[in-house]
Amino acid sequence: MSRAGSSEMPPPQPAPDSHSKPYWEHLARGELAIQRCQACREWQFPVLEFCRRCGGALGYEKLCGEGTIYSYLVQHHNVAPGFDALRPYAIALVTPDEAAHVRLAARIVEAAPDEVRIGQRVRVEIVDLAGGDYKLPVFALLADGASSDAVQGGDPPG
Repeated sequence: MSRAGSSEMPPPQPAPDSHSKPYWEHLARGELAIQRCQACREWQFPVLEFCRRCGGALGYEKLCGEGTIYSYLVQHHNVAPGFDALRPYAIALVTPDEAAHVRLAARIVEAAPDEVRIGQRVRVEIVDLAGGDYKLPVFALLADGASSDAVQGGDPPG
């Protein structure tokens, strides 16, 4: 079946557990938040039960929503239902400003795949995930050297 007339299935839906549920709840409110250790203050993603650095308790804290593309790929083939009509599209590993060792995998929107480069600045957008009640983070390129004024909170980079 061609992509143009595709009656494509919706994308897979998340199945949150007790540790990841707050991540999805923050996204539902339009906020990007990840786990942070309450003892050593280390950011971490993906979701775990306890801090990988010190074993401490974790809480969720909002990120400012901006970061830098660490790496990316261009998806040319259909690998999951619900994304066929978007091909080709870029999926990036984004380093949040607050967490230099964290990589968030997300689609790059509002840009052609050939416009995406390692080192580019991006800002988060929270979008609906078709076929359910969940939202997902995606990232849009910022103009060279630009910073958005829409900061979500969290500690400043540094």
